[in-house]
Amino acid sequence: MNPAKKRKLYIFYLCCSLLFAGCGKLESDTSSENAESSFKEEYYMTEQTLPNPDEALQTEGEMKELLYCMQEETIYRVTLFPKDDSIGRDRPAWGIQLLKAPYKEWDSYLIYNDEWIDGKKYYAYNFCVAPGGSIWVILWDNEDYFLAEWKEGQLEPPKKITEEFVKFDIRNNCIWNMDGSGNHYFYYENDYIVYDKDFVEKTDVSINGSIEKIIPAPGRKVFWFGKQSNSAYLGLYGLDENESSKGSDIQLDSNKECHIQVDEQNNIIMADRQGVWKQGQKAELLCSYVNNSILCEQVRDISILNSEKMLLLARDGKDEKILTVFKGENTARAGKIEITIATEAGTFLERYIVMFNRQSEDFYVTLWPWISSEESYLEYSDRMQLEISTGKGPDLVDDTIIDLEVYAKQGLLYPLDKELDLSKGKFVEAALETGKIDGTTYGIPISFNIRAMQVGKTVAGGRDKWTRNEFMQRADELAPDSLIGRARAWDIVYYLACWDEQDDTFVDWENGTCHFEIPEFIELLEFAKRYEETGYISADLYSKNLKKGEMFADCSIFGDLQYYLYLCRLCDGEGVFIGYPSVKGNGIYVEGDNFAINNHSKNKEGAIAFLQFLLSEEVQKSGVEYGIGFPVRTDAMQYAVELAKNQKEDLNTYRMSEEQEEAFWDMLQRAKPKGRKYTRIIDILYEETEAYFAGSKSAEEVASLIQNRVQLYLDEQY
Repeated sequence: MNPAKKRKLYIFYLCCSLLFAGCGKLESDTSSENAESSFKEEYYMTEQTLPNPDEALQTEGEMKELLYCMQEETIYRVTLFPKDDSIGRDRPAWGIQLLKAPYKEWDSYLIYNDEWIDGKKYYAYNFCVAPGGSIWVILWDNEDYFLAEWKEGQLEPPKKITEEFVKFDIRNNCIWNMDGSGNHYFYYENDYIVYDKDFVEKTDVSINGSIEKIIPAPGRKVFWFGKQSNSAYLGLYGLDENESSKGSDIQLDSNKECHIQVDEQNNIIMADRQGVWKQGQKAELLCSYVNNSILCEQVRDISILNSEKMLLLARDGKDEKILTVFKGENTARAGKIEITIATEAGTFLERYIVMFNRQSEDFYVTLWPWISSEESYLEYSDRMQLEISTGKGPDLVDDTIIDLEVYAKQGLLYPLDKELDLSKGKFVEAALETGKIDGTTYGIPISFNIRAMQVGKTVAGGRDKWTRNEFMQRADELAPDSLIGRARAWDIVYYLACWDEQDDTFVDWENGTCHFEIPEFIELLEFAKRYEETGYISADLYSKNLKKGEMFADCSIFGDLQYYLYLCRLCDGEGVFIGYPSVKGNGIYVEGDNFAINNHSKNKEGAIAFLQFLLSEEVQKSGVEYGIGFPVRTDAMQYAVELAKNQKEDLNTYRMSEEQEEAFWDMLQRAKPKGRKYTRIIDILYEETEAYFAGSKSAEEVASLIQNRVQLYLDEQY
């Protein structure tokens, strides 16, 4: 598989941690003229920052949050205070807090372990908020367990509960829910037990899976949300084995970031870090955070009030929020021109979109995300390419979706040199070059990463660069146990043949000819097969083996200084970055994360305004702190270095030394943009070399096939 596709697949798997597998496809007939988003939102969203619950407790020392949820419009929070003898006063054992609309002030209640009920001492061990808002507590008196309701700041008289209850180790692991009929559900992993409102046991079941949460539904039905043992996905299933599994076709990633409820019409409503969904034949995205200029890193709970309004308990950074989702008009977009962007949106880009939308008086950026498991990311990418090729598509697109060179040469992308201030010295030149085609800027990188080879000083032998032949000769001299960590034979061919576009040994780009039947290519194939990696090497062994020369080289990709410093520390100063084999330069490359403007866009002014915003000092410096990659502005890059030089060190953070700084600037100054010419040829090499590495064809036969196919491709281009 070619590296461009491998990168897309990597993004695909990363994205799976955030997205549903079962969502509806994007509309394929939208155009930039209307600038309509990829889904029609009937619901909109507002946010309100909540008061800090920790400050409301007014307690000192460590605390642990045990419960944070919503029932109707009230927020409930239960906090544990571990014993702390260093605090010179009585320390509470628990805190119960309620926050009601309009969400201005927490009502806080502290419970002490020496609190007596009817002359008897109890310890609280577990809490549950029942539908309707009542709070229930499990108590222990050193001998027996008791159940009590907490009302108006005090506990009601407790009731002793059955001995069998202790099977769940309620002090540490068991999760507790109640339904609208007063039934109690205790569950842990694949076991659950149900008691009625009088705490008489009803059911004791071991299911074929693992429970994440019990979901009470209207009509006194109850479902469990979790993962069946034969599935890699979370789903919603009936507790009654004879009942059809409601929502069994819901397939969510197992990151547990989803919250789910069932409304009065038995619709399944889900909220994750991307937005709010409704499950029908497919999962329909009702409302996204970023398209409503809201930042949401985590959803804590969801409360459905009626068919037109729901509440989300959410968090962004240190801020707790209440998000109101409703049917109506999104006032934040009123009077603004919509700018659409197709990309793999990480949290950093979502943050920048929200920042831009909040400050722009004229434009409003929305995402055209990939949201369907029925359509792979590669299929989504192909469809976006077709959209743009036929005069439709989004206003902005990133270069993981399109081939920047091909689309620029076809006139499908808008040239940007006259639209943006790209003054020399203001930006990292190698990064800007990644967006240029034949000297014209079509892509604007908002960040970049560096690609190099790291080797031990013994392997380098005083070199600061090497050619392909020098690389192979040095490897054969040292006969390392491992050539390149986890590198298959194909990877070795790719690293040594396809990175240096100035090397005309195999492809003469100037004259449009290729030479794959020569002895040098046969030797490369044999070399790659000889050094193919089959085992797994841990990071710890990487460092030891690199220092000793037992592992010849490691291909490193780093997009921030902390990872660069981590790689330096792995070798304890005994490693150097020498780059990939090349005939000129040091073989160190820069790859930019570029955005391009669709030449058919009717909203180029807004698209340019968003790119200008992404290149601003504010955004570029904030990107350093969020770790989105190296910034393309030189002042922001210097800012990143100064932060690293003055960083306080701990187990996961490193301070940059003068030697490391000097080596980094030298590496960046000599780095070149990663080329694109081999993009199509890589596919051919990958497909044809497989037969040789599998042993079904000789190196000469494979070289001949490659020669014919590559020359045919070159003939079509020249």
